[in-house]
Amino acid sequence: MSISAVKTVVSTAGELFAGSAVLEGRLILVVRNMHDSVAIVVGSTLVSTKLYGYTIEPGEKEKLVFAEPTTVYAQSLGCAVPVEVTEA
Repeated sequence: MSISAVKTVVSTAGELFAGSAVLEGRLILVVRNMHDSVAIVVGSTLVSTKLYGYTIEPGEKEKLVFAEPTTVYAQSLGCAVPVEVTEA
């Protein structure tokens, strides 16, 4: 089973998921940055307010595959950014 939705990522790191909560047993997360000029960072390491992870440039899509369910955060490098999120 998979679920998809468009979410808004802001400059404060927040947990990333498609529904109202993380899909139970999620091992795949696909994130598409829908903004035309602002990148986002996606990762599982949040230290204080700094997120460490992968940068997803405007228009790019990344597929993250996990060996076990993992908490994933997202943070905009500028303004509010719409992202398409798919969990499976």
